Amino acid sequence: MTAEGEQQPDAADVANAAAEAVATEGDDRPSDADIIAHAASIRDEQAQRPLVGSREPLSSLMDDFVGAAPALVSKCEALAKSYSHVRRMRRDGNCFFRAFLFGLLERLIGRPEACAAAKKRFGDYGKKLVEAGYQEFVFEDALELLQECIDKCAGAPGPMDESSVVTLESALCDAVTSNHLVMLLRMVASCEVSRRAEFFEPFIQGAHDCDVESFRRRFVEPMDEESDHVVMSALSEAVCCAEVTVEYLSADQAAAEAIQFKAEDAAQLDESCRVHMTMVYRPGHFDLLYPQ
Repeated sequence: MTAEGEQQPDAADVANAAAEAVATEGDDRPSDADIIAHAASIRDEQAQRPLVGSREPLSSLMDDFVGAAPALVSKCEALAKSYSHVRRMRRDGNCFFRAFLFGLLERLIGRPEACAAAKKRFGDYGKKLVEAGYQEFVFEDALELLQECIDKCAGAPGPMDESSVVTLESALCDAVTSNHLVMLLRMVASCEVSRRAEFFEPFIQGAHDCDVESFRRRFVEPMDEESDHVVMSALSEAVCCAEVTVEYLSADQAAAEAIQFKAEDAAQLDESCRVHMTMVYRPGHFDLLYPQ
């Protein structure tokens, strides 16, 4: 895990780091204080960004890497053959969940059958949360809020209706609304990891060297923790009607890799009830992609 979700060091730590920096004044390497200050400035900058951005041309993603990561620029150029736009999420550790949430709701707009399937799925999963030991009062408001969002999507005049997308952007840029819904999705993913513990356990032990329960409590349920393959697989399995393709960008010379996450029983759903979304991942962050 990266430092995106961690708290800023306290004043004593900063003072100690500054003292060490003075003692090593002739060293060209950045001091601990410099590193702490830089990390804080990045967090402050991200806090000024919207939780969910507007659609931008894919070329804006390439601009992020020009001069710094030529390999990523070339991979973005390859993506441009299939995708035209990107929608950025705030880099706060919740980007996968926020991208999933927005991608799901955006693709439900103007599709009543898909909305009904999604609403039923989340309603059924609320019962599974209770069966798994979650107290209903903890998530019931967030679940009701999500179902209200789905109802609004169902009432839109047509798929991806522009005014409805703008309304959705506004709703998910509201911190209270957005974070309540992200919290719900984190509980759903955590519950699914627990329900399929035998399947996920080898992956969790290999990547995190901990048991399933510790993984859920440390890396899935807390806000601001980044998501890995286990979380992505669990959430896609739980929601079922949502299929996620992730285009992976790395700074090495390997070609960009696409991995699909979907529920085992997704094929049983009629295509009119299914949602397909694509994300782009570069180290530490997810955004949404839009096809040509």
